Amino acid sequence: ITIRELISLIDKDATISNARDFFENRLDDLLSRANCNHADLHSMRIDGMPKAHAAGNTAENKMIDLETAKEHLECIVLAISNSDPVTRDILNSCYLNGQYNYVVANNLSLGTRQLVRLKNEALYDFAKRYKAVGESFGFTDTNLIRYTSENT
Repeated sequence: ITIRELISLIDKDATISNARDFFENRLDDLLSRANCNHADLHSMRIDGMPKAHAAGNTAENKMIDLETAKEHLECIVLAISNSDPVTRDILNSCYLNGQYNYVVANNLSLGTRQLVRLKNEALYDFAKRYKAVGESFGFTDTNLIRYTSENT
């Protein structure tokens, strides 16, 4: 199957829904596991390099979980920071800064409906980038993309 055929099988609405759910429900759990908050995402130092983890005792496993959560946050920051400026502004404002749609629309000189459309596109773009960045870190759980066929 070619890349073009694979892209055509993406269920865009389901992918957008997964990305929205990720930001609205799972991000806070990830921040908690990493002992971070939303503001920390803006100041994260990212080297973009995956790290290897050793297996060990319970205390070491807790440290590994903490570091793994921080690496997932690095993936989020990289996925957003590598987006185009409008996508980056929308994701940062709506999901990392928790601003209301009307505030973000006003700040970006957009109508609310235009913002909602661009927000969906930003979520779709994030899902694709998060998967790619996560895979470069060796993660298998950063795929927010859903396909129209269960066979893919």
